Amino acid sequence: RDVAKAKALLKEAGVTLPVSIDYMVPKGAENEAVAQVVQSMAAEAGFDIKIRVVEFATTFKQAQAGEFQVFQINWSGRIDPDGNSYVFLHT
Repeated sequence: RDVAKAKALLKEAGVTLPVSIDYMVPKGAENEAVAQVVQSMAAEAGFDIKIRVVEFATTFKQAQAGEFQVFQINWSGRIDPDGNSYVFLHT
């Protein structure tokens, strides 16, 4: 990462600091910890990240409605989409 370059790019773009960001994350200790690390690192470059912890299913509803600026969601890492979708689609 290049904090100095990030600051320079923001200045060049004429952005007033700090840049406020709404960061939606699903409820859960690991998700919240990752968000806090991102928040801390981004603050060094002039971003004021507001972490919004939301119940998991609600994050999808809000994401589909476009009610977020940044949305953190985990991915299983599986290559085969069946492994990701089967649990949600089978009866």
